[in-house]
Amino acid sequence: MNIFRLRLEIPEAERPSAAHGDASISHGRPAPVPLEVFSRLSDNEKAAVRIAAEVGRVNTAMLFERAGIPKRSATRLLRGLSERGVLTWHGTSKTDPSQYYDFGGRP
Repeated sequence: MNIFRLRLEIPEAERPSAAHGDASISHGRPAPVPLEVFSRLSDNEKAAVRIAAEVGRVNTAMLFERAGIPKRSATRLLRGLSERGVLTWHGTSKTDPSQYYDFGGRP
């Protein structure tokens, strides 16, 4: 029986440092949402933020398809995240079928 050990090392310069505010849900990239804010979000809000971090944007249909959140609830949830400054809304009107939310230029 052969046993293999794999050791992964991250160079010091590339390691995230909590002391520098790099705590992140975005896999080593600068955090689009500070960890202290993310930790206070509901599970559904966290799902929305994760989708936005992974895809670059989120809308009600994505929340329904990926997280099973009803579209009406998703609309309220995304509006609330936008009002609190977590996400930024993009669209021409409330009924714009192409409206979406993202981090407003943040990574």
